[in-house]
Amino acid sequence: MKAIYKVLALSGLAFAACDEGDYNDWVVPETTQDATEDEKLSSGFSATPADAINFETLGGLAVDYDTVFVKLFTPVLTGNTPDAVSYTIQLGSQDAIELDSTLLVPASYVKAAVESEFGKAPVERTLSATVCATETLGSIATKHKATVEVKATLVAPYICEEGYRLVGTPTNWAISEDCPKVTRVNPDASIYDDARFSVVVDAPVDDKGARVDFWFKVLPETSIADASWDGVLGTAVDGSSESPFILGDNLDGAMMQPADDGAIKYRITIDMMEYKAYVEALAFEDYLYYAGDVTSWQSNAQPLLGDGNGGYTGYYFIKKADKANTWGFKFTNGIGDAATTWYGGKDGALGSDNISPEEDGFYQIDANLADNTYKITKIETISIIGSVVLKEDGTADTNWGTDAVMEYDEAAMAFVYQGKLAAGAFKFRANKDWTLSWGNGAAGLTSKKGSDINLATEGTYKVTFAPRCDEKGTYTIEPITE
Repeated sequence: MKAIYKVLALSGLAFAACDEGDYNDWVVPETTQDATEDEKLSSGFSATPADAINFETLGGLAVDYDTVFVKLFTPVLTGNTPDAVSYTIQLGSQDAIELDSTLLVPASYVKAAVESEFGKAPVERTLSATVCATETLGSIATKHKATVEVKATLVAPYICEEGYRLVGTPTNWAISEDCPKVTRVNPDASIYDDARFSVVVDAPVDDKGARVDFWFKVLPETSIADASWDGVLGTAVDGSSESPFILGDNLDGAMMQPADDGAIKYRITIDMMEYKAYVEALAFEDYLYYAGDVTSWQSNAQPLLGDGNGGYTGYYFIKKADKANTWGFKFTNGIGDAATTWYGGKDGALGSDNISPEEDGFYQIDANLADNTYKITKIETISIIGSVVLKEDGTADTNWGTDAVMEYDEAAMAFVYQGKLAAGAFKFRANKDWTLSWGNGAAGLTSKKGSDINLATEGTYKVTFAPRCDEKGTYTIEPITE
């Protein structure tokens, strides 16, 4: 059953279309049955546009647009006077709604139509509206259709496109270049469609290492050079401590995040279309996991070691996603049934999409849950380097200048070298360079200045190396008996 939208009674919207019921789409009037000339209704119908709508004059940002009503057209009927006329209007891609005798529509309907077609920018937009009029005289009903242009300008707050800064605890309330930068979350979108800015900062501690309250306000980037408080965003009450914080221009109140013993960092996000600030306490697990085609996804997910600040690193083979047999990879928080949270990504930003390299290969995989980024870096070779490696003349290279390149064994998820080695010391390294190398550490293999690995006896060996991540990497040295 159709519920007619009664504007003055503030009841729910009813949706309709011009071709509803027994009528097909039409341009000329249609009548339900044969009628004499005296019975025929108006010979013409048109709609005259109403004045352009400016949402600033409707009440700006503070108003509930469901409770504000506007007129979009004035009908013009010629011919006989009907017993009754009813109207529907469809604006842009929105559903049609039925109108009562006032012909008013809620401003929220217009706002939704503009945002759907053009976004939220405060620029005058022109939309096309279809108006349907149904006249009745006795048992005769005639339908008409007309189009009308609707012009509307949305309202938006001032947004500093250059970004913002935090001022408060991090700089002891000094305004300077040291104030943490608050940058756009999605710089590729229109600033009015995604006005979020974000920054991750350390949770503050006192001189004894105990967590303390974090106080802050937000300044536009344009105020930093002059160390000015112009345009500062604060709260109505100093020391407000419940996120989200309601922001206001040039308010004296500062926001306060109470000390959180479990927090390593805070992610502070401001939404300038909502004029709200959100604070998220961040604490990070020791490991994040790489799960994809190579690992049978979560069933054999492989670890990336965390640095305690949201960064994670590991070294694994990745297959390019062909979306038929291979699908790339994601990050997750556990192995098997413990994998309850997933992170995909695109173009270096964590998100929901599966991640895929340009080509199959072995990669250094980095993820950062603090700033929601990831990076994959191709590793072309892994080799043994050290005095155990033989030069072309068969003597040991005591100057560590010769690389014994290893081959990747996909089934073993490890690099393998088989050949003669001298007694001595060695490490593993990537790309025949010392930028990334592995040696012994206190908790296992490490890429952070590890010590040499020693081989006591020369001979022919099979050396297997699975980098995985620091503390979880493994190697084996097995003699080969000829």
